[in-house]
Amino acid sequence: KPKGWSVLMLLASLVALLFVGAALATVEVTAEAQGMLRAPKGLRPVASVLGGALSEVLVESGDQVQPGQVVARLEATELRANLVTRERELETTQQEVTETDRRDRQIEERASQAMQSRRAALQGRIAINNERLAERIKQAENYALLEKEGGASKTETLNIREQLNSAREGVSALRAEVAQLDLEIADRARQWQPPTSHGVE
Repeated sequence: KPKGWSVLMLLASLVALLFVGAALATVEVTAEAQGMLRAPKGLRPVASVLGGALSEVLVESGDQVQPGQVVARLEATELRANLVTRERELETTQQEVTETDRRDRQIEERASQAMQSRRAALQGRIAINNERLAERIKQAENYALLEKEGGASKTETLNIREQLNSAREGVSALRAEVAQLDLEIADRARQWQPPTSHGVE
């Protein structure tokens, strides 16, 4: 029948148009999924200069943070215990330093006293030798007069002069020793620094 064929041809044409349209058309598809945004240089680690257990976290995953922002707090109990321990260690160290300074001061005082005693002894020997030197000078002058008058030989006069020279050399040596000791005392006084208070910066 002509009418039936017409309907069939129309349906075939529509189907063909649908296939052509499907081949040429663009279909938009939207899908939902979870993702993660990263910093330009990758994930940044968060760390604390002190170790300990966290007592509070002030941010959540995905929050924006600023430089210097507090993101978490550590348990204060452990930190206080560490602080007490460090304070005790500091106190012990200060006591040890004070005791060491005291001992050093005692040693220095004893050494200074010993050097002063030695200096006093040398000064005493110098005084005695000066008296002997004065006696040798008078004795040498007397022998010189006796030699002129024939009461003493030249040998005796020379012996007295030799004794006089020896006495002078002895006094000079003692004075040099005192001078060296004075330099040592002055040097120790410059090197010694009195104990100072020790603090913590």
